[in-house]
Amino acid sequence: MPDTSALSFTAATEGDRAEIAEFVRAHPDGQLEHSWEGSRLLDIASNGRWRTRLLVARADGKTVAVIPTAIAGLGFRVMRSDGGPLVSPSLGSGGMARALQELISAARAAGCCRLEARMLYPETIGQKADSMAASCLHALESAHLRRLEGPYKGSYWVTLQEDEPLLESLSSKCRRDVRKGLREGVTVEMGRSPQALEDFYRHYLNMCVRKGLDHVSEAYIRQGVAPCLEAGLAAVFSSILQGKVCNMALVSLTGRPSYWLGATTPEALSFKTPTGQVLHFGVMQHLRAMGRKVYDLGGSPGAVPREGHPNFGVWQFKCEFGGPYVTYLDRFELVLRPVVEQMLSIGLKLREAVKNLRR
Repeated sequence: MPDTSALSFTAATEGDRAEIAEFVRAHPDGQLEHSWEGSRLLDIASNGRWRTRLLVARADGKTVAVIPTAIAGLGFRVMRSDGGPLVSPSLGSGGMARALQELISAARAAGCCRLEARMLYPETIGQKADSMAASCLHALESAHLRRLEGPYKGSYWVTLQEDEPLLESLSSKCRRDVRKGLREGVTVEMGRSPQALEDFYRHYLNMCVRKGLDHVSEAYIRQGVAPCLEAGLAAVFSSILQGKVCNMALVSLTGRPSYWLGATTPEALSFKTPTGQVLHFGVMQHLRAMGRKVYDLGGSPGAVPREGHPNFGVWQFKCEFGGPYVTYLDRFELVLRPVVEQMLSIGLKLREAVKNLRR
């Protein structure tokens, strides 16, 4: 096991951007949050309320660990690490332990009263425990981070194979839909241009307005998402039938690529052809050609769709792709200044009580 005690973390600079992007792309647990561009999405989404930065460690001149951090608050500062430390598998469990020590030290140095870590390492894949989970949990417990109660973030993963084995891995309904869509001429295109992103946002916004859904802001797309496409960390995929765009998907292309946002156009509703199923099948084909091993279909509430659930349709749609349901280690916290944290808790309770009295 390599010695990680001397591993030194520094704040990432603009010059580190390309190397970090390549490290995240190559890591089997890489997430958009670990990249230079992805770490700033939270800052864009919160209008700068969370101040973000990356910490990076090198060994033999190569990046071996990345830690995304974000800080909010003044007297009651909180540090958050969305995605948690991303550590080279070659460093083993000792690398994760060292990265967590650095994260805690950074939170203390910034005067934070609490540290929150969202660990997007898989804990279980279907019925099996992931091999990395035990060492991650041990490192988290040794660093005294407390796991918050579930439900924990989960998703369906599809293993990327050649076309026929991939089709056979889908549910029978999904397989029929994909084959029907392909027979009827549905094609899938990938784009990374500003125009592709602009087209996506227009269709996405129209869909949200049509369905009465909340939506991300244009600033989030232009300032946060566009740099991810420019860096090759994300792409827009479109299903097309008879020259018309029917569905679009914004997909993260990092080490473990995942579905991010989607849009369905009115044209899709006018066809009886299953264009949405073909879209994701096409995404999988593109990802396989890029050397990716799995496709994460994005968050789902649980392994088995429940009728009557507000999001049942989307949940059922993802489930039909036949991949195992994966749960993540997810949320951990460490209280760094107990007295301040207690004062904050009391203050928040008093504020809530005053609000209730005014009603």
